[in-house]
Amino acid sequence: MMSTVHTENLPARKLLPNGSWGVDYRAIMRMAWPLFVYSGIQAILGITDTWFISSISVDATAAVGAIFQCINVSALLMGGLGLSVQTLVAQAHGAGAHDKAARLPWSGLILSALTWPFFIWLALNGMQIFEFLEVAENLRPLA
Repeated sequence: MMSTVHTENLPARKLLPNGSWGVDYRAIMRMAWPLFVYSGIQAILGITDTWFISSISVDATAAVGAIFQCINVSALLMGGLGLSVQTLVAQAHGAGAHDKAARLPWSGLILSALTWPFFIWLALNGMQIFEFLEVAENLRPLA
């Protein structure tokens, strides 16, 4: 069954001088500027964190760099899970399946609970992971 896409009220749609429909780039920039600000703030926070940790010691900076890979994997796992559920909810809502859209977040919560054993394993086996990643022995306790 094909669904009809209603484009009359799209926020970045505008009528061009030749009578055709086009993209209103100013509207897109008005919607996107908060994301640019957020990304800039995140970059500044990352630089500030690195500066602060480097003032403690070189070993502390290296330890944070070592643990970054584990944090990155964790964030990607949970972020990917969250984005996939968000996409499915948006699709169900857009298709008018509001009951399905209301049930889908519970699936996401169940799936995130299924990741707990992985995170518990990660926490309990940190030293072996750092050994596998060839982190220097003097940095492992700091990481």
